[in-house]
Amino acid sequence: MQRLDDKSRMSGDVHVRFRERLEGRFLRATRLVILCKEREQVEQAALLVKQSLAEIDLELNEKKSGVVSFEQGFKYLGYLFMNDMVLDIGGKGKKADKPKPPPPNSWMAKLGKRLPVVIEEFSEKRERGRSDTPRQPQVTALGERKEGTLLMVTGRSALITTKDGRIIASRDDEQVADIAINGLSAILLLGNHHITTPAIRVALRHNVPIHLARRGGQYDGAVWNGRPGAEGAALWLRQQQVFTDPPLAIRPARQVVMARIRHMRETLRQRKPTGFYDQRRILGESLRNAGKVEQITALNGVEGAATRIYYQALAQLIPEEYGFNGRNRRPPRDPFNALLSLGYTILYAHVETLLRVDGLYPWTGFYHQPHGRHAALASDLMEPFRHLVERVSLTLLIRKGLKPQDFTLDPQKGCRLTPTALRTYLKQLHERLDTPLLAVGEAVALTPLQHLHQQNLSLVTWLRGGNEFDAWVMR
Repeated sequence: MQRLDDKSRMSGDVHVRFRERLEGRFLRATRLVILCKEREQVEQAALLVKQSLAEIDLELNEKKSGVVSFEQGFKYLGYLFMNDMVLDIGGKGKKADKPKPPPPNSWMAKLGKRLPVVIEEFSEKRERGRSDTPRQPQVTALGERKEGTLLMVTGRSALITTKDGRIIASRDDEQVADIAINGLSAILLLGNHHITTPAIRVALRHNVPIHLARRGGQYDGAVWNGRPGAEGAALWLRQQQVFTDPPLAIRPARQVVMARIRHMRETLRQRKPTGFYDQRRILGESLRNAGKVEQITALNGVEGAATRIYYQALAQLIPEEYGFNGRNRRPPRDPFNALLSLGYTILYAHVETLLRVDGLYPWTGFYHQPHGRHAALASDLMEPFRHLVERVSLTLLIRKGLKPQDFTLDPQKGCRLTPTALRTYLKQLHERLDTPLLAVGEAVALTPLQHLHQQNLSLVTWLRGGNEFDAWVMR
């Protein structure tokens, strides 16, 4: 028998005979999407379809058949149908053609009057460059805290729905998260994801804000009910009070600088450039000095001296054809500096987004000085994570993942990546940010984004008068 699935089509006369068999009954068929009001009708329809197909030498593909409700939603011809919404999700593997409007009196036209929500081209192109190897966790609950859990959704497009007071995340028809709404502090959709109107309403009724950010970490905004969260404005006022008090501000500043120096020393230890033992000794002295200074300006000096030694050592590791001999920026003048500037920008965006989600005020920092719209606190708290950008950039140049011809030099804009090189770099960097890592003193590996969240919570606890702030240190 001929199998009927999405790759085969019935001939015109057979299709007419099949529809004639079904039309005029208690159900209506549209290219093998059959709509029924009751469960009993579904069961009768399934039996009738099998019988009718058998009469014309066709067979139903059981693997691609199923029964779902509009509340659960189903995909058909590049659309997702859910309740009264129709979402244009396109096809797999290639860009979907621009959809044609349905006939004015068809069931599709009557289903919902809203226009389809089109998926962003930016995310579509970005996802094509990503590895097919699944990254864990792509949807993960982060950090237990008194007020609840942060649900952060990353990776490929997911759908967020609600049922029986729970928030459910699904991807490719597979459920990947199921959390009680009263156990959530916030929802962060990091990338191109969909959330249904009922899920939004449930979240708002339970005072759970929904934060939206792009795959690169840039914050887009939030959906919230206008009521202050667990932290409220009091945390911002406490931040301002503590961070403008030098004896207090120096305490978290020392922690992030010491974590930064530890990670610089570990990066060199794994690669052992010429003169490594002298470099390790100097960085060790810088680490001890950073733990003793009492003023921000002195701490700046310690970090600056350690950073110069670090970049001098990196220059020995990077092949000469890339022309790296030290850090430069605005604009970067060589491939390694171009990768660092881009990677730091992406890391900064993620940190700023998570600061907003965790209730901190990004523009008031304890170490870096605020200027313009710069989020000083994001620059502070990204210090322990900078080495991740440096390691990805080093690996790509040393192992020839990127070659000199993958970069162009513009007199005004500096050294820039070609489009292909940009996709390669972003893919590697995002995979690094999605890869679980162990921290000192912890037994469970978390992704860098999870560690960023935990570091934020540690700062909140300290501001509240609890335990000392702990900057992240990788094991």
